[in-house]
Amino acid sequence: MGKERLVHVMDTLTDKILSIDSTYRTDTLLKPKIVITGSIQAVGVDGNNQVVPEAIFKIDLNTRNKYVALLPYIFFEEGSDEIPNRYKRMSADNTKEFNIDDLYFRKNTIEVYHEILNIIGKRMTMYPKAVLTIAGRNAGVEIEKDNKELSGKRAENVKTYLRDVWGINEKRLIIDIGNLPKSKSSPLNDAEPAQENRRVEFTSNDPRVTEPLDLQNTEAKSNPPKVRFNLTGAANFGISSYSVKASQTGKDGKSFDTTTNVALPTSIEWEIGKDQKITPKLAQPVTCSFSITDIKGNSKVVGTDRMNLDVITVKRKYEEHIDGDEIDRFSLILFDFNNAELDEDNKRIISTIQKRIKNNSVIEIIGTTDRIGSDEHNARLSQERANSVRSAINRKGASATGTGKSSEFDNDLPEGRFYCRTVNVIVKTPTN
Repeated sequence: MGKERLVHVMDTLTDKILSIDSTYRTDTLLKPKIVITGSIQAVGVDGNNQVVPEAIFKIDLNTRNKYVALLPYIFFEEGSDEIPNRYKRMSADNTKEFNIDDLYFRKNTIEVYHEILNIIGKRMTMYPKAVLTIAGRNAGVEIEKDNKELSGKRAENVKTYLRDVWGINEKRLIIDIGNLPKSKSSPLNDAEPAQENRRVEFTSNDPRVTEPLDLQNTEAKSNPPKVRFNLTGAANFGISSYSVKASQTGKDGKSFDTTTNVALPTSIEWEIGKDQKITPKLAQPVTCSFSITDIKGNSKVVGTDRMNLDVITVKRKYEEHIDGDEIDRFSLILFDFNNAELDEDNKRIISTIQKRIKNNSVIEIIGTTDRIGSDEHNARLSQERANSVRSAINRKGASATGTGKSSEFDNDLPEGRFYCRTVNVIVKTPTN
């Protein structure tokens, strides 16, 4: 602070003493104090959007298995040997991070299938004695007719990716060059069958390389279904951004984390079961924290709270006779064009299904076709496929329904049509 002092000065012209008030600064400059304050309160929000102030979030866990048959083909554009962009590829540096089980969270079967190059690459590293045959094929019409050079280039490009990115020794990658596929789609001159015949096919001496994906996960539902974080906050330099984090510690801990630079709202909500990858599934509280960053870049955790959980595991349901269910979903494809017979790959899937069925399981079998052909023909074919699977499963009470043409997958893509030539089996087993 400043300090005042009275100074007397003699005026030499008038011999008068003049009084002058002067101010002298005797302190030093102080830096402005950084002030960041705030609070967070976690409350439940029920299905009617009503607040549950001191909620105990009941996390209901159910086992979900998704068994997806792997279509062992890569399809190509007419006259091209380039692998289409829809097939996902990565750099060699990222292959260690690739986890097949993470594919459970992909939106649908086609998204899983588009990772086939990486699925094959990963499995070839898992089974070091496996040998993979990469068969290049062409459509057998117009510019592709008898064009084995094109077939060979298609196979070589696939081999190059597996060798250079996944590090598979090329002695384990066998090239087979031919014209039409053995199980070709017809008539050859039609656009869609031709599209399906332009492909590379995978086979292996080890069936595990191309076997269906057994994707497992525990899905959680929460009651109340949402948590609302009530927020207050201030910063003397102004708020630049804020972050709300809810997390569980431990090996399988999950976290919800949002950071934004918009104006601080009075509350934000988290729908707990919307993204299963971050839904808490451990029987311990969730720690919630609220951080604010000011315009000058200063950050501070300004508040914490916690969510209390009651986790109901599948094991607990069996022990305490709590109602629930386990659901297994099996997708059987690999039906040849216009065919309802089960091949060896599908028979192996049937064997797996039979092992998952318990005495109280409810079994639903649904057969479908692609869009090619008349409605009457496809209705009959889809029912024949469903009946074939029901006969093979051989369990009393299993329902079998043919629904005809399927629009679940994109019929404009050859893989979409293949995945529509399917039978889906749903096995629901009550836990009570």
